[in-house]
Amino acid sequence: MLAAATGSGEIVAVVDCHGAFDPASAQNAGVDLGKLLLMQCGHRMEHALRATDMILHSGGFGLIVLDLCDVPYPALNRIPVSSWHRFRRSVEHTPSILLVLARQSVAGSCATRQFALRQQAIRWRGKPPFQTMDCLAMEAACRKPMGMAPVTMEALGEA
Repeated sequence: MLAAATGSGEIVAVVDCHGAFDPASAQNAGVDLGKLLLMQCGHRMEHALRATDMILHSGGFGLIVLDLCDVPYPALNRIPVSSWHRFRRSVEHTPSILLVLARQSVAGSCATRQFALRQQAIRWRGKPPFQTMDCLAMEAACRKPMGMAPVTMEALGEA
C-alpha cells in the first residue's frame, strides 16, 4: 500500500510503535522514501496514538499507517474507544486512509473495514542465520463488512 500510494504521488506517514519498519526493505518494495514520514515511538503506545492524532489533524497525508503489531494484547485492550472515534472523525470526510495494523481487532465499530490475514506459505532463501524472505503468500478475509470472499495474495521481493 505504501508503494502504491507514494507511486501515485501521495505523501504517506508510518507511525511505528516498536521499531519494526525497515526503510531499506520498503525502498526495495517500491516505496518512495522521499514521500514518507516515519515516526518511531520507542515502544510507547501512548506516543504512537498521540503522533497518529497529530498527523491526522495536520492533513495532507494520503495514507497513515499505525503499526501496533508488537503491542501486547492487554495494552491494546486499554486503548480508549474515544481514540478510535476521534481518529474516525478525523478521516471520514477526507481522502486519507488510516490503516491500523494489530494482531487483534482494536478499532471495533469505528473501523470501516476489517481484514484478517492468514499466512498461507512462506519461502526463505539463504542459510540460517542469514536468511531473507523470498516469498510470502497470505489470505485476506474481510471481517467487516461481512460476506466478501477471501483473497489470496503473494508478495515476492528482494529484502
